[in-house]
Amino acid sequence: MPKYKIGNMWERLNEPHNELFIVTTNNVIKNNGELVMGAGVAKQAALKFPGLPFLMGNFISKLEVPDYHFFILDEVKQWNDKYGQHVLIGALQTKRHYKDNSDVTLVKTSISKLNNYANTTNTTINCPLPGTGLGGLKKESVKKFTDKSPDNICYWSYE
Repeated sequence: MPKYKIGNMWERLNEPHNELFIVTTNNVIKNNGELVMGAGVAKQAALKFPGLPFLMGNFISKLEVPDYHFFILDEVKQWNDKYGQHVLIGALQTKRHYKDNSDVTLVKTSISKLNNYANTTNTTINCPLPGTGLGGLKKESVKKFTDKSPDNICYWSYE
């Protein structure tokens, strides 16, 4: 069973251990190659991690499928230096277009992919509760999927 916390998951960046931070996103790539990350946790991540929108956009643009669901970026040294620890950033797709509400079927599939990864590692995984907040989904409709996640995942919400 996963953990659920209320607060700001980015405060975990100050903790002295390795953790994975998941950013919920769409899959819209701008003309300059950057992933659109203009609101919510995606915007917070883009501000905290210079170059992140381009790295994510570059990764997604190389895929030959319309949905990426879940991925982890390779270690980026500049972020490790900034935060004084090994920082891993991943993405969980909750929308196809940033203007749309989150799609519950897409969220369910993305959570399943995240769970598959989580079952292969002891790393603590911090993730916003997918599709809620700016995604427009009710927490109850998402928790029926997240409740099946392993105990190394912590889902965060602001309320």
